[in-house]
Amino acid sequence: MNVINSGVEGDSADESRQRWDRDVFLYQPDLVTIGFGLNDAHAGPAVLDRFICAIRDLVVRLQTQTDADIVLFIPGMMMKRDNERIHREHRAAVPGFIQVAEAGYLTLYIEALRKLVLERDLPCVDSYHIWEKMEKDGIDIHTRLANGINHPDSAFHEELAVHLFRKGF
Repeated sequence: MNVINSGVEGDSADESRQRWDRDVFLYQPDLVTIGFGLNDAHAGPAVLDRFICAIRDLVVRLQTQTDADIVLFIPGMMMKRDNERIHREHRAAVPGFIQVAEAGYLTLYIEALRKLVLERDLPCVDSYHIWEKMEKDGIDIHTRLANGINHPDSAFHEELAVHLFRKGF
């Protein structure tokens, strides 16, 4: 099995368009996992339509130009408050993340992705749902964010892998 990670740190779905041919289609993949939303949500509702359009366009191109199976990853949660896990080098980003959380922007993006999954009948791993359950069960989500901001810990990545394999991929 060859795995090619074409993700780019800080990228958004719409910005990634310029890389699709080089970083995805060139390989004629058998399986493509799509995971956008955390970075995109920082733009707020103003670019939500552009975000969903980019994801939809990528899915349609994959379905028409490749034989690849597709799995959409709905992103997990990001920080909702300041916490002790945040490294001093990332402190400047804290107000922006708190603003996104308080405004409910990520939730808008999650709901739009879930709607797209239903519309296109796409296999998906709903990471956000797992985070919602943890929060409902009284787990402080910040303890599961490796950087205290938006990156899950390694145990959570293992949980996602289990969900992916349960989907049959």
